[in-house]
Amino acid sequence: APHPLSFSYRAPCTCLGEGLCKTGRRGDAGATGGKAEREGEVAVETHIEVGETAEYTRTISEADILSFAKISGDHAPIHVDEAYARTTAYGRRIAHGALMMGLLSATSTVISERSTKRGATHVPVSLGYDKIRIIHPVFIDDTVTARYTVEAVDREAGRTRSKVEIVNQDGKLCLVGTHVLKWVAPR
Repeated sequence: APHPLSFSYRAPCTCLGEGLCKTGRRGDAGATGGKAEREGEVAVETHIEVGETAEYTRTISEADILSFAKISGDHAPIHVDEAYARTTAYGRRIAHGALMMGLLSATSTVISERSTKRGATHVPVSLGYDKIRIIHPVFIDDTVTARYTVEAVDREAGRTRSKVEIVNQDGKLCLVGTHVLKWVAPR
């Protein structure tokens, strides 16, 4: 049997739940509201509804950036060299985009734990992020809020699709994208 997290990539479906995907495939298994890929597949109860939200707020410190540089191996001077960063259009060091995405993990964990506490028997795991855009830099001492909003629940595929975003203390949108959770059957 294939590993429960294995999947093959297909271009995203633009189906809005009509049963036939606009790309001509019967039921894309993506988180877009399409029907299940296999006939007779049992729906997965995620115990999550469209519109649910989660937030995580953190003030980004120099230590956060340096620790992330060490863990990730990304020592680009725009992140770790103040003298260099002063010569750039930003005028100071900026946080790694991947560090900001890591904050989104806290919000998806809130949704996952909520699902489990409500009785989900399948295990929610991240399938990944799509269409991530870093719109505005995050600087040392900025306080950012990661926001997670469930936009679609596909019980046949056992997936949710959510809007993710990060805003700074001034309400400025810094990062935006989409996250997909999948509920994996227990052994």
